[in-house]
Amino acid sequence: MSESIKNAGFVDLQEKIYKWSIGPWPRDQKFKEAGVVNCQHWISGMEVWCMWLLTKFGDPNPWTKRKFMYTIQGYAVK
Repeated sequence: MSESIKNAGFVDLQEKIYKWSIGPWPRDQKFKEAGVVNCQHWISGMEVWCMWLLTKFGDPNPWTKRKFMYTIQGYAVK
């Protein structure tokens, strides 16, 4: 990511790496709690991400919103 930012013309970059749990499996209680919250954020946003991806880049052609909603109806009930 920093290479892309440098190539865009930005200078004096500082890169920091953070631990980012996605799920309840870390041993450390602080990371475990953060992981549970992050997992819920991922789950709640998954439908929107999938809709964006499929309506923009669907294969072989981008999907319509109607096709997407019709397709996922069966999965939402399960």
